[in-house]
Amino acid sequence: MLGVALRPFGTKGELRVNPFLSDEALSGLKNFFAAGKSYKVIATRRHKKQWLIKIDGISGPEALSALAGETLYMDRGELPELAEDEVYWSAIEGFSVVDETGVPIGRLVDYMESGSADVFIIEGEDGKEYMVSNNRDHVISIDLDAKLVTVARIGLSS
Repeated sequence: MLGVALRPFGTKGELRVNPFLSDEALSGLKNFFAAGKSYKVIATRRHKKQWLIKIDGISGPEALSALAGETLYMDRGELPELAEDEVYWSAIEGFSVVDETGVPIGRLVDYMESGSADVFIIEGEDGKEYMVSNNRDHVISIDLDAKLVTVARIGLSS
């Protein structure tokens, strides 16, 4: 997922997007998919906390309005390489979550951006919703092969 289309911007055919990815990923965007269709990107630019995307073949705000609210996707191959200790959210969504002793807590269902660190949202096995800050003190490990995230119980809040 690269973001969510919000609404047209201005009258020159730019789509306002709430991004889920880094500026680096969006600045080089060439194509994206939404609502079962593929779109070629002519240009992208940052506008405050959002991105504006100019799409080939779409010149006015009326045609862009149909994309409002749609989730935008891009090919994984277009994503920038990450540092060794980084992962994309799409790679860990749905992973099981355990505490440092191996006791199951639930599964990762969402995340939200916060000031210094993103916050993972966990759907607990007990039906409660938990949150944990994605920092080295609270997220002990992410095992991509086992599809498992280990967190420090002290970092959980409900």
